[in-house]
Amino acid sequence: MKNTSVDYSKKVLEVKNLRQYFKVGSGGKKITVKAVDGVSFDVYKREVFGLVGESGCGKTTTGRTIIKLYNPTDGTVVYNNNVVGAGYEGFLYDIRKLRKEARFEILTNKPLDYKLYLLNKEYKEKINEIKKQKENFKNEFKEQIQLIKKPITDNKEELRDTKVKYKLNMSELEHQYQLSVDKIYSESVSRIIENRNDNVSLINKRAKDKTRFILSSKIEKYEKDEQVRIIEQTRDSEILYVEDKMKKELANKLNISNLDEIDLKTIKKTIVVEEKTRLKQEVLEFKEKFNEEKTVITKEFELAIEKIQSVSINKDEIDSKINSLTQESKEKIIDFDNQIKDLDNELKNQVLKTKEDAKNNPDAYVENTAKIDEIKSRLLVNINEKKKLIQEAKRQNSFRESEEDKNKRIELINSEKDRYLAEKIVISEIEDDKLRKTRSQEAKKNHQDKLNEINKLKPSHVNFLSTMQMIFQDPISSLNPRMVVGDIISEGLRIKGVTDKKEIQKRVFEMLNLVGLSKEHASRYPHEFSGGQRQRIGIARALIVNPDFIIADEPISALDVSIQAQVINLLNELKEKLGLTILFVAHDLSVVKYFSDRIAVMYFGKIVELASSEELFANPLHPYTKSLLSAIPHPDPELEKTRKRIIYDLSVHDYRTQKPTLREIKPGHFISANDAEYKKYLKELGGK
Repeated sequence: MKNTSVDYSKKVLEVKNLRQYFKVGSGGKKITVKAVDGVSFDVYKREVFGLVGESGCGKTTTGRTIIKLYNPTDGTVVYNNNVVGAGYEGFLYDIRKLRKEARFEILTNKPLDYKLYLLNKEYKEKINEIKKQKENFKNEFKEQIQLIKKPITDNKEELRDTKVKYKLNMSELEHQYQLSVDKIYSESVSRIIENRNDNVSLINKRAKDKTRFILSSKIEKYEKDEQVRIIEQTRDSEILYVEDKMKKELANKLNISNLDEIDLKTIKKTIVVEEKTRLKQEVLEFKEKFNEEKTVITKEFELAIEKIQSVSINKDEIDSKINSLTQESKEKIIDFDNQIKDLDNELKNQVLKTKEDAKNNPDAYVENTAKIDEIKSRLLVNINEKKKLIQEAKRQNSFRESEEDKNKRIELINSEKDRYLAEKIVISEIEDDKLRKTRSQEAKKNHQDKLNEINKLKPSHVNFLSTMQMIFQDPISSLNPRMVVGDIISEGLRIKGVTDKKEIQKRVFEMLNLVGLSKEHASRYPHEFSGGQRQRIGIARALIVNPDFIIADEPISALDVSIQAQVINLLNELKEKLGLTILFVAHDLSVVKYFSDRIAVMYFGKIVELASSEELFANPLHPYTKSLLSAIPHPDPELEKTRKRIIYDLSVHDYRTQKPTLREIKPGHFISANDAEYKKYLKELGGK
């Protein structure tokens, strides 16, 4: 049994300011979806860190970015002191910002250009203000037109609603009529006999198709005869059942106590003929009633239409008002356009005047070239620094080795080779052949082990990420349907370079046994298993490479409640047995409480609260956390009746003047808040 206590002195995973953005759409409809927006947290040795939130909060994207299914947009992911993911969008933004600031600073050192810039800015603000007034006026004009047209619009809407109501009433009446007619026929003797005939035809057709298939198959004649006999026997028993069912229904309908007294031919000649005449009369009577109701509804509709159309609306007066208002509007808009045109002309005159002044007084408009050169030089240095950081991030993302690290590794290899050479010389001087051979083999093995250890320093997926594995949310879509379970589980070993088939098979059987399956399951395909068993296969696939860290991405959300408990218990046992570190992604806080040491609550790509499991449930502070906790059903029906659901409302926050940041409100308890909220949460904690 491994040590299972959390080692808070050793960080396994360090996520710093992680951002993952997705660009969707194109052209004017292109938008950026901020799936993960500035997330930071650490995961320690043998810790279970829960990441919780509703669907769409970014928790799964966080897990996938950590394991490098996506490269980060910004921020870094450090695993076992190695950078495994680095984004550089922030550096590109910094470069754009530096260039913008430098352009403005250069502009301030060019008197003529700066004066022209201020003129343009001043007049642009004036023109935009007039354009805004023009737009507001247009909106007001539209509202006034709608108000004038309201009597006509209301009349048309009332007319349309009346027609729709009439169609609905007629449709409902026809539907009821059809249902009643169907009911009359469905309870008739002839319908009972028709149902029997249809069922017998279906049974005979099915038996015929099966017989044809058996006779065309490549099996022995005696087997064909036996199969055909079984089909005919089944057909006869099914027909007998249908006959008995028909007789019982006829007996109930005709009040016959003895089923043997039922004579189908006599019933068809007498009762069915009489019934047809009676049913026809009933349908005719019902149709007359239907036509009467139809006439009433139509009459009511015509009266309603006549009433609506009789409403007096003075269209000439309305048209006159609209024309008058339209003319006034055109004049006002022309006035706005003239004001804009005058400001444009005024700006042009001011620009010409300023240029003329610069021509006549060149000394007053001398550019500070020394300062401009200094700004350009400083900008170049800053941009080059950012570009180096971008190149470094790209190198880290692609696991390329830096020259400095490469030289250090080669130096370590050469040093080890020299040490091994010296050791070989010492060993060669041993006189005892057996001892010399033993020492030589030990030295060679130690030398190879040390070289392998040194080569593990070289950045690669295998060296940096092989001890990080993922259990996916959907157990069926994450398993290849064309591969048997043994091949699915062993794939990780093959990627790592293990080629010994016996060793691979042995490890696969061990993993299947570890997750509660048997070795016989290795030869089956994924579709032959239940949901819980498929998830166990996913867990076995993750464990076969002896990982230190597992990302469990909602491993139970696609499973039944009873199976969820089995998988959680299995993960708990494996964590205790293997000393695993787990990032547990889920949306059910009650499950996370049972399984996790610390919990981070995510909302729309941001962490809003982070604390230990006990602390979060004892002292939830953020309204969203309280909302999630209130959604947990209680097993006691009496307490469940009193449970009050809290709906999270974003309007409780006021972030107009100050944005929230993740702050430590008490040791180990972090909350997303601005200054005002932080004081409120402190007061709330003090009252507990």
